[in-house]
Amino acid sequence: MLPRPGGINYVTVSYPLEDDAYAQIMGVREGWVKLIIERESQRIIGGVVYGEAASMIINEIALAVAVNARVKDIALLAHQHPTIFESIDRAAIRFSL
Repeated sequence: MLPRPGGINYVTVSYPLEDDAYAQIMGVREGWVKLIIERESQRIIGGVVYGEAASMIINEIALAVAVNARVKDIALLAHQHPTIFESIDRAAIRFSL
């Protein structure tokens, strides 16, 4: 794979909120969580959230970026069930090289 613009080789992984238990309970049908992951180090280098509670969910992704968390760290982080924050680890679990 060729490096992306800016020289960072990255991949993205997304999780639709319609698959999230809390979102289903609340009747949310639109939205997603996307993680941007540096391929070599598997560090989370960014993210995008669209939909229910996006302003809260993005804070956990920002923290992951700030502390150089790897996608595995987020995938293994326990989130309460059912909460909208589960969508973050659900996205991370979908990651594979």
